[in-house]
Amino acid sequence: MATPAEIQAQLDASEVKARIVRSVHIDGTYDAHCVKVSAAGGSGYRANRGKWCQTTAAQTAAQQATAITNVLGS
Repeated sequence: MATPAEIQAQLDASEVKARIVRSVHIDGTYDAHCVKVSAAGGSGYRANRGKWCQTTAAQTAAQQATAITNVLGS
């Protein structure tokens, strides 16, 4: 299970400038992160908009960062 700080480190290394502003543990399977995009990072991203992203808790930080990026792009 990755911590929000570990996921944030993966997001910082990506092209998407997103910041995790809140995280909650839903249950043994899922976590949810409120992520705010600070600058337009490409098609589908909206600056200064927050979005809740649900991830699978058992995934690595890199996998969760990718899942968050995919949610933000949709």
